Amino acid sequence: MATTTEEQPIIFLDDISVTFKTRTGSIFKPNKVHAVQNVSLKLMPGETIGIVGESGCGKSTTANVMCGLQSPTSGHVYFKGMDVTKRTPELRKQIGRVVSVVFQDPATALNPRMIVKDQLMDPLLVHKVGTEEEREARINELVSLVGLPHSALRALPGQLSGGQRRRALLARGFAQETDLVLLDEPTNHLDVHHQLHLLGVLRDSGRTIIATIHDLDLAMSYFDQVVVLHQGGMLCAGHPQDVLIPDNLRKVFDVQALIAQLPEATNPHLIIDSL
Repeated sequence: MATTTEEQPIIFLDDISVTFKTRTGSIFKPNKVHAVQNVSLKLMPGETIGIVGESGCGKSTTANVMCGLQSPTSGHVYFKGMDVTKRTPELRKQIGRVVSVVFQDPATALNPRMIVKDQLMDPLLVHKVGTEEEREARINELVSLVGLPHSALRALPGQLSGGQRRRALLARGFAQETDLVLLDEPTNHLDVHHQLHLLGVLRDSGRTIIATIHDLDLAMSYFDQVVVLHQGGMLCAGHPQDVLIPDNLRKVFDVQALIAQLPEATNPHLIIDSL
């Protein structure tokens, strides 16, 4: 049932499951893989949520359901109180104006034949954002925001380093100033300095952010809420210090962990070691 109170979530996953058929089994009874099972999640305005879990646990599938790239096999998806489980082309267009998606691999998400400036300009033109002067100013603002040199605007993606391509992709995701930004492993290909810079930008942006992330220490330090997935289901969700606890991390990742507050550090950190 959709939420109608003032605290209405931007996205509400209501007991969603995603099942894929495999090529094994028989024609009449193929085997199935349960990628996500019975996940319920509310994403509130202005909140930052990190999704963590072992490889293959359903992080990307859950994110894809949120942004409409994957339909759930069962359950419902609500967007600002509206049931969008079965999305029509018009619904997709409507949601596309207020939701940005940043995919994991810049090599496939960026057009190798277009210079970076044109790729940042493209979503602004498609969604008719601002005047020509305002769009130019927005692009200059974006490259500064993600720490990309302005010279990169004239380059093709293949002429940039892996980290620069990642930052170009992030800049495009921020271009529209949408209500919600969904990112799949945003810190991949970035050095430590740019990882921390990016997560600080996300945290301070005021937008609603949801990101799949493999670095548990960064999840601890930079997100309001963390969702822990395990074997396709949701093990727990809540404040990072409440869910990224030794027992949960041992169960999901088979590691031992300790939460530490360093004397001069702003945020708590995770110290992790193998069992």
